[in-house]
Amino acid sequence: MAWMPGVVRKPISRYAEGVRPRMTAYNRVIFHTAVTNSSSLYPMMSNPGTATSHFYVRADGTIEQYASTAVQSSANLEGNHDSITVETWDGYGASWNGGGPGPKWTKAQVRALADIARWAHKTHGVPLRRLKNSRPGSRGIGWHRLGIDGNFPGGILRGRVSGGERWSSSFGKVCPTDTRIKQVPGIIRMARRGSSDAGPRINLTQLQSAYKRPLGKVWTKSGRKTVRKWVKALRRDGYTVKGYAWKIGYFGKHVRRATAKHAKNNHLPYGSKGWPSWKAALDLGLRPYRVKKKKRPHKPKRKPFVNRRRVNRALRNPNHKVGKLARRQMNRVARALRKRGWSVKGYPRYTQSLKRAIGNFQANQGWVGDDANGYLGPETCKRLGLRSKWTKLPIW
Repeated sequence: MAWMPGVVRKPISRYAEGVRPRMTAYNRVIFHTAVTNSSSLYPMMSNPGTATSHFYVRADGTIEQYASTAVQSSANLEGNHDSITVETWDGYGASWNGGGPGPKWTKAQVRALADIARWAHKTHGVPLRRLKNSRPGSRGIGWHRLGIDGNFPGGILRGRVSGGERWSSSFGKVCPTDTRIKQVPGIIRMARRGSSDAGPRINLTQLQSAYKRPLGKVWTKSGRKTVRKWVKALRRDGYTVKGYAWKIGYFGKHVRRATAKHAKNNHLPYGSKGWPSWKAALDLGLRPYRVKKKKRPHKPKRKPFVNRRRVNRALRNPNHKVGKLARRQMNRVARALRKRGWSVKGYPRYTQSLKRAIGNFQANQGWVGDDANGYLGPETCKRLGLRSKWTKLPIW
């Protein structure tokens, strides 16, 4: 017998072991909405001919179990042989009239559903991942609509796909409502947090750093291993990552597209451009963690450097072609002058404009004669905020 510990047991005689067919496998846990305001479904389900589930979750989170999970329930039509079924209170007739997107599961109900999913995982090996469809052999935590025909929207709210088992004869039945379907990924994440088998650990810091780089480049072995782990989880969840180079291990456009598709299907935040978020990692059955980056010690910005001999030679020979290195250092001098409010009009077209500006700066310091000749000296460079040297130069 398989009875969940800590629940209210209300066994229905029609679903006793030896009376009801046994389960053939344990592939799925399926959530329903009961369309009722009743605190218990036991009186109704005790009537012969009434579809019966394994569990019922009240508004306050109390769990009732009506049948052992060793036997089949009758709430899932063609999927009864391998599905554990759970009905839930929805306040029909009091707080809900059956229309619109439907009510949310209460916080207590969400915790109870996560407990059932976790117990089914530990006891029967049902994987803690979202069920994609009702096709035979599909495994995970799902909801009734996945096996119902109807004109439903796409994505997570879609109904039965081609080749899937039919879990209800009612066309267009919305069970368990749009609002509740969107809560299922969160319930799965909650169930995983309390499970010892919550999937491999993944360094989210490393993964997000790869996303930020051009083309998603990864330089380290451990970084490539992290991206491969992410791709493996996406593929296991049914997402195609075409063109992914396994050896290179980059977080490229193909990985981003698959990540974005996963985020869209599961209504996850920050995922439209393929951002590998914490919630996305949990939804893929991974255990994310972050690593604090060591802050590099702040280095004060070094002053720009000039070779006085190189700059002065260019200033003395205005008709000679100025080399690249000399031009770069002359530009530094011009920037330093402009920064201090001196006009260098005509430079770089006219080299003498720079010499004139240096001379004006020197004269403003109170220098006269050769000290204000427009050539760089150590004191001039110091007052302009430049590092300088006087070094040997090749002959022109």
